[in-house]
Amino acid sequence: MLLACQGQLRLAPTGHVVGIDMNATLSIGAARGSDLAVLAELLLAAEFGLAEGAAPSRL
Repeated sequence: MLLACQGQLRLAPTGHVVGIDMNATLSIGAARGSDLAVLAELLLAAEFGLAEGAAPSRL
């Protein structure tokens, strides 16, 4: 699902990833017949990991 929605990212004005566009992603999940309650929970965890992984390095 994340690969299908990789273009549905929310970006900060600086261009950094701040999350996933949940409305668009859940709409795609609905079209694919996903359980939206389960998908919403999984997307929250995925959004956190994606934003953390895409954050600029703090070295």
